[in-house]
Amino acid sequence: LFADPDNGGHIFAHSLTHGVTAAVLRSSYLRNSDKDHPDTFKVNFSSERVRTALSYIEGINNGQSLESLLGYQFERGLHDRHNMENILDKFIYPLRKQFPLYSNRLTEVDTSENIEAIEARNVVNGYELIEHYRENKKDGFPFAIDAFTGAGSAEQSALTTELERLRDAMDAVHDVI
Repeated sequence: LFADPDNGGHIFAHSLTHGVTAAVLRSSYLRNSDKDHPDTFKVNFSSERVRTALSYIEGINNGQSLESLLGYQFERGLHDRHNMENILDKFIYPLRKQFPLYSNRLTEVDTSENIEAIEARNVVNGYELIEHYRENKKDGFPFAIDAFTGAGSAEQSALTTELERLRDAMDAVHDVI
């Protein structure tokens, strides 16, 4: 049995149009990715990633900015996902100071409005945080982020996990768009 290392494999699609689109994406990936850049043209449409991307797109359609949605998810992740009894909350305010979200559109809040539809006023600028993380990731923790100074190993692990979740969510949005 012989295997061709350059064979991209089979593509199953619902229609000819889907098949053509998948073939173009697969061809771009196979031609442009290499060992140094394995994620070039990589597209992942798993159901979890598509649901994540659609939730961000829905938030944008409802008037939220991508920066505030990412920041909100990052802060909720620090607060809720890690069983550290809110120890990670101490990083939120310094991060808001280092990566501020300037909405410049403060308006009166209608209390009858759904909380998800209300503009975020004071959260971390998630997009700037991801960009900073991406640019400085190779340098190791703490990614030149002042707010992370003095973080213990468990805190570093939780912060890195949340930063990777945000980076993956942003990648999912890019893939879907």
